[in-house]
Amino acid sequence: ECMYETDPVCSQRCNNTVGSFICGCMTGYVLRPDGRTCKALGGAPTLIFANRVDIRQVSLNSAKYTALLKGLHNAIALDYHYKKGLIYWSDVSMDVIRRATLNGTGAIDVIKWGLESPGGVAIDWIHDIIFWTDSGTRRVEAATLDGRQRVIIASSDLDKPRAIAAHPGEAFIFWTDWGPSPKIERAEMDGNNRRAIVTESLFWPNGLCIDYTMSRIYWADAKHHVIESSKFDGTERKKVIAKGLPHPFALSLFEDAIYWTDWHTKSISTANKITGTGFKTIHSGLHFPMDIH
Repeated sequence: ECMYETDPVCSQRCNNTVGSFICGCMTGYVLRPDGRTCKALGGAPTLIFANRVDIRQVSLNSAKYTALLKGLHNAIALDYHYKKGLIYWSDVSMDVIRRATLNGTGAIDVIKWGLESPGGVAIDWIHDIIFWTDSGTRRVEAATLDGRQRVIIASSDLDKPRAIAAHPGEAFIFWTDWGPSPKIERAEMDGNNRRAIVTESLFWPNGLCIDYTMSRIYWADAKHHVIESSKFDGTERKKVIAKGLPHPFALSLFEDAIYWTDWHTKSISTANKITGTGFKTIHSGLHFPMDIH
């Protein structure tokens, strides 16, 4: 029963029993009454997203949002370090990567030289490392959270690296490249064992995120108007959503749902991460929604 892949019976863990199955959840989650899906422990969930001129925090349960940072120039990519209470973002007008506390105070430059178009940012919250992509320098780089000990992770055979995501537990980083030969790549965090895991039927692979509970990656292709998913090695690829996506840009996951920003509709929408059902727009009328977490 657990291996019925066209419609997975459990949203996280599944254990076969005689003629049936029992679902389970990862640490930090509890099983819902339906016996199949998992709910995160803790307070009310929120999304943080870059809106070019500001960075906002928005509730998943209501239309209310809070501007964490205002008066920005061109905030594109962002990620945050929950334990340290820090948010990192890239500004492609100023060509810097900055950070501030989650309440919007103490904003400083972290990476302020050698950047041309930093379009993706990812935080390793276990080893305290920041990773970023730059389509201008054609590099993937990393540094400690204060911007020191900066190293180049990848610089060859890159054209327009864009989205990036880190998996501290597996010590993997994933990134997209939407150059003439679009691809999604994976490497160890020091850049070793780099490999292209998705190379076919890609055009503008924009968004990228990791499902840590199911060991899968998700990405959005703005040219093909789809959101897809695969295992960490690129196998078991499947389309999750293939309609209603004019120009998806960034993705995030929470519990059993996927969330994404769209440039054309200037909105944030959501759907079930496995089936693509339950598609709905939860926030619209935004300035220019960019990265989301």
